[in-house]
Amino acid sequence: MNVLIMTHSASLRSTTCVLDALVKNKPEHQYTVACSQSGPWIDDIGKLPHVKVIKAAFKVPALSKPFSFIKDTIFWIKLFQSEKIDLIHVNEHEIYTSIRYAASLARIPVVTGIRFVLNKSYAHWLFGGKCKVKKAMFTSHDQYSKCIEHFPDYLKGDKSTVIGNGRDYKALVGSYSDQKVALFREKYSIPHNSFLIGTASSIRPRKKIEDFVEVLARLNQGKNTVYGVIAGGGKYADPDYELSIKEKIKRLGLSDIVIMTGNLEDLSEFYSSIDVFISTSELETFGMSVSEAMAMSVPTIGYTGGSVQEVIGNKWCIVENGDLDSLTEKAHSLINDPVIYKNVQQVQKKRILENFDAPILAGRIDAIYKEVSNS
Repeated sequence: MNVLIMTHSASLRSTTCVLDALVKNKPEHQYTVACSQSGPWIDDIGKLPHVKVIKAAFKVPALSKPFSFIKDTIFWIKLFQSEKIDLIHVNEHEIYTSIRYAASLARIPVVTGIRFVLNKSYAHWLFGGKCKVKKAMFTSHDQYSKCIEHFPDYLKGDKSTVIGNGRDYKALVGSYSDQKVALFREKYSIPHNSFLIGTASSIRPRKKIEDFVEVLARLNQGKNTVYGVIAGGGKYADPDYELSIKEKIKRLGLSDIVIMTGNLEDLSEFYSSIDVFISTSELETFGMSVSEAMAMSVPTIGYTGGSVQEVIGNKWCIVENGDLDSLTEKAHSLINDPVIYKNVQQVQKKRILENFDAPILAGRIDAIYKEVSNS
């Protein structure tokens, strides 16, 4: 089968980890990967003998601009023909607009990933009309339940499915080393034997990083010093919100024990070094950092956070959004009770490796390819 994969992501991140596993573990297909950017992941997979990479602009066709519309449609149809495309996999739903007319004219089936919670007007604009996708793939049951009522009727029922999300956790786990722990803690002046609680995310208001800081303040009201580290920033930060977090850390007198690292391209040192991970996000359609921490044997607790509760699974580890008292209490338990700590650690790691490892998810997508191509 010749598959055209379309994505905006040129780096190996949450939106491309499963694609990476797919092209590397399912070499029986030929893949043409169209990406709007250049980057390390695209360069990497382009070296595989069964993968061809092209750079393409994903334009929204407008009937009000007939010349551009016809030109773009012809471009895609010619590509489908030259690469003998049997199926199109749109990795991020918004890209579908660029090829929906060409795919419909060429009668090539399309499957698409749904990356956010879509409102009704946008969902109907994107997927309504005569051009139809064969399958919509969601990252979690929570996201699916919040979206599906807003979708056109034809995508309800067996035309939509929950695939999940994840990455190659075995590779991540294999990256652990005591040396990484020592280097990370030395870099940020964190005592080697101290208890370190971490969180990792973009620095944006819905992540509720201020609640993470508040938990650290409460944990440090006793005799013990508990350190905190916030991984994230750079181009993934809201500047005003980031400043407000820094001001809160200073106001609460936590400047010496709560560290903001900025954006980290490689989080393996971070996961290797922390003792507990806390997610305070109000809404996630999956929760990649949560799953990564769990795979690295880091006990993880957090808000329900949309899909976060679904990834964690263990109800003891979840509290309602905004319940700082319960979140702090669970953190206290993990710090002070080694039996609870060990149990959470083992159960969570097993759950992630059995349910969300990227090669497993790649198998689910491959099954959809075969289902759609045979329908």
